Amino acid sequence: MSAEGGLTGTYYATPDLTGPGLTRIDPSIHFYWGKDAPMRQMPHDGFSVRWKGQIEAQHSELYTFFTRTDEGVRLWVDGQLIIDAWDGHSLSTHTGAIQLVAGQRYSIQMEYYEGIDKATARLLWSCASQVFEDVPASALFPDSTAWTAPIHRVGERIQMEDFDHDGSLRSYFDDTMANRGNLYRATHVDIQKARDSGGGYNLGWVTAGEWLNYTVEVAEAGTYDLEIRFASQGAGGTFHVELNGQNVSGTLSIADTGGWQQWQTLVLEDVALDSGRHVLQFVMDSNGQYGFVGNFNWFQIVPPPVAPAAPSSLSASASSSTRINLSWSDNSDNETGFRIERSTNGTNWTAIATLSADIKSFAATGLSASTTYYFR
Repeated sequence: MSAEGGLTGTYYATPDLTGPGLTRIDPSIHFYWGKDAPMRQMPHDGFSVRWKGQIEAQHSELYTFFTRTDEGVRLWVDGQLIIDAWDGHSLSTHTGAIQLVAGQRYSIQMEYYEGIDKATARLLWSCASQVFEDVPASALFPDSTAWTAPIHRVGERIQMEDFDHDGSLRSYFDDTMANRGNLYRATHVDIQKARDSGGGYNLGWVTAGEWLNYTVEVAEAGTYDLEIRFASQGAGGTFHVELNGQNVSGTLSIADTGGWQQWQTLVLEDVALDSGRHVLQFVMDSNGQYGFVGNFNWFQIVPPPVAPAAPSSLSASASSSTRINLSWSDNSDNETGFRIERSTNGTNWTAIATLSADIKSFAATGLSASTTYYFR
């Protein structure tokens, strides 16, 4: 598969193309977002997009461009504004024409904004020798100078659909030529709605040989745990995780979770990370029982759990011949509980109680008079 074409789309959380933008490569402009946001970090209303790059025609003819949008749109080809409908119109088609020469690349820029309710953006073209169609990725070339990878950070939950935005064979490889779920992003990667806690999207129809890159910023060098959320109907396949091109996980297997939307979390412990920016790559190795590796929802890089500090200052006082009161200092704020053990010789111990967190005293009852007891 050759590297894909497309346009560089910069997405803004404002309706006027201002403020910080999130950038990705869109193979074509053919979106019906409805009432959904165009990506997780965007609002579902009041956003805007600027697509930039180059376009190449196959025929030396007069081309008519069509925009199908809800709401505002502007289109420039070769620096000429050929469509100008920057208003709050409902779903409408606008047209503009320009003479193009076969094999020559021209600059193209389309701007779009969504006000309220449903969002649609589509770009099509036709000429005397070419049928009316969406402008295909093969005719589009992204503005690579505008591309920036999304930077994820340790501790945040990273959605699997938010892989790097640099296009096929640079940031991902998928063995299909379209998004089978037709949701969230216009790339080859197959994305569907997730029925996990938190909703959102997940990677589906994942097969052996596919891979995805994620750029991750590590503030402090150390050993971390990698948590991966997955689901599978029947026994799934295998995959591994690479860090800057090195396999850091070995072979990981996807268990049968009971359904494609029945989710479990796999934990890979003790992954050593240096400080700085790294590329984490998920590589799919073998398919499972039903021809897929599994579904993937999110992953998270977290510091391993810190063992709670031991309690101290344990004291014991007899309140009767059959009862001893215990008390101690709680030196931690992350314990899950306490276990009380007793012995009559200081060597052989028996657990006599399990207490919840933050407890600082306990009464041992039913004891024998004139007997020495040890507690810990």
